[in-house]
Amino acid sequence: MVSREVKKYPVGDKFLYHFEDHGTAILPWAEMVESLGSPPLLLTLDHHTDTNSAWLRSLFTQVGRDLDLMESLRKERISKIKINDQESLSSAIGDLHHDEHIDLALRLGLFSEVVVIQHSSAEPLPEWEQRGMTVLPFEKNLLENDSQKRSFYNRALEDDWLGPLLNPLPAHLNPWKTPYVLDIDLDYFKTKKSLHPENSGLFQRLIQGAIGITVAEEAGWVDRLWMDTPPQAGELYKSILSRVQLD
Repeated sequence: MVSREVKKYPVGDKFLYHFEDHGTAILPWAEMVESLGSPPLLLTLDHHTDTNSAWLRSLFTQVGRDLDLMESLRKERISKIKINDQESLSSAIGDLHHDEHIDLALRLGLFSEVVVIQHSSAEPLPEWEQRGMTVLPFEKNLLENDSQKRSFYNRALEDDWLGPLLNPLPAHLNPWKTPYVLDIDLDYFKTKKSLHPENSGLFQRLIQGAIGITVAEEAGWVDRLWMDTPPQAGELYKSILSRVQLD
């Protein structure tokens, strides 16, 4: 049974929401953007791209490979969701599987577009941009040597890693120039060094400028991907929380 518990903490003039399964993010995202005049950008840091269509697996189980029927059923279900109704949203995310929540958030109009900084995909799909998803980067994800990977993952929050990814983005996708929600999946971190960057001014700036912050624990994926001695329960989250509170 997937836990949908959401813990909420004040951080200056915003809130940080903490939960286990990434699909649960739909609940705090809806809460955050409800009072805004227009949907903000979502900026997410994640190992995965999280670009699957909403309910892809459950609809496949229901109708097989009939993509047109899947899309028709998807649209019908989305039309019935009330984003200001917790019960309606909870029901909608009940059938979500891994990597399907961002597509649902976009279809519900919670975000204008999404920028994903990820470590898993080495090749972009044209459909992502058509669906409002900008996924970065790619060439670095081709590394096969563990030593090279460790050096790469160590830089997860370093200015010289985030800067070249974020700074060239056009204004409507650039967190320095448009309102945004900062989303962090803890499987983005794979080494102890990645939690203790030498120069993380840009990450601190992302924290300070965000409308709100969501953090997905995703303990199972963290255990699979972590390169050092496995972290103790809550260790990664406490490290990120302490950094967030620095602002």
